[in-house]
Amino acid sequence: MKYELLVLAAMTRLESPNTQAIVAATGISERKVQSVVHSLVENLGLDIQRERQGRTFRFTINSWGVFESGQAIQSQLNAIDLVMPHRSLISTYEEKHAYFEKVKMNNFRESTRLEGHDVASDLDPSLNREQQRQMLIEKYSNVSSLAALNDR
Repeated sequence: MKYELLVLAAMTRLESPNTQAIVAATGISERKVQSVVHSLVENLGLDIQRERQGRTFRFTINSWGVFESGQAIQSQLNAIDLVMPHRSLISTYEEKHAYFEKVKMNNFRESTRLEGHDVASDLDPSLNREQQRQMLIEKYSNVSSLAALNDR
């Protein structure tokens, strides 16, 4: 019932509740929101209409089903804090590329750390990813054992 209450709270408090707005307000996935709306209609008897609004659909609650007039549940819904995650939107190709490069480097550092190598100290942030890769390949290709590497 946790998701159902969050979705209902978003539907009653958002100005134009549609799937994307509910996802943004609650942090629940789009598929889960759609599943919850279907469950509210099928299991709890709510009459939720989908009205076309431009390219999306807006939800409207016409009848509260098992909640009768809806007054009792609405007071509880108003007390629920919506998550409203603060996600920074990455819109340009350059921002996306920089973000993915950062994630790749973090994953690389973590995977080498888990393998017992401390290459993070070897990385030079002034170099681009390919230059760092070449530097690490040169350094570690000449090493026959981990003991020899530690002697350096």
